[in-house]
Amino acid sequence: MTVSAAGVVLGVLVGLGLALVTARGGPSADRLARLRPREPAAAGAPDAAELAEHLAAAFRAGLPPARTWAVLASRPGPSAALAAAVAVRTDLGLPGGRSLLGSAGRHATAVVPLAAALDLCERSGAPTADVLDRLAAGLRAEAAAASDARIALAAPRATAAVMSVLPVAGLGLGALLGVDTLHVLAGTTAGHACLVLGAAAWGAGRWWIGRLVAAARSAGDGDP
Repeated sequence: MTVSAAGVVLGVLVGLGLALVTARGGPSADRLARLRPREPAAAGAPDAAELAEHLAAAFRAGLPPARTWAVLASRPGPSAALAAAVAVRTDLGLPGGRSLLGSAGRHATAVVPLAAALDLCERSGAPTADVLDRLAAGLRAEAAAASDARIALAAPRATAAVMSVLPVAGLGLGALLGVDTLHVLAGTTAGHACLVLGAAAWGAGRWWIGRLVAAARSAGDGDP
């Protein structure tokens, strides 16, 4: 087989590898579209931003806390059960923030910012509707930033996966050119040295890319 034919075959193999990696995790249009709607809260957890907006509208209309939660409980949605539990607690005279945390159960982490805002307004007398509107805007901006970070990191991850399989493509190219690559690597001193150095470089590259991706993810999440 000629060198040009070997190059064509190698190009086809690499192209198939790229298509496979992209289908499994690359930055394809379908994958990016699926990443967009994802919220930072866990599956089944209440949407704190949406809940804050509903509460702000009700408080702006002049409804008392217990009545506000009862109105939210009467509306269909994922937060109806939570609102019903909070309505019972606030009707007994418990503070809204504490009632929200106590009713959220295993999803308490998702509503911590909202509970803190309610507690702050109750203690300081700040305008609850305005505070909750600003909180909802901040939560939505944070969710959008996290989604953008996931999308931006999809391309580097796919590139790292492709670069990881290139050494195997090199072995295939050597075989197509008539070179007994495996024998050289396993049966000669120079081959041993190349194998060790190549494996070390491959591992260092994977480690460095992993660190870069982790640093980018931490920056997107707002971690120090």
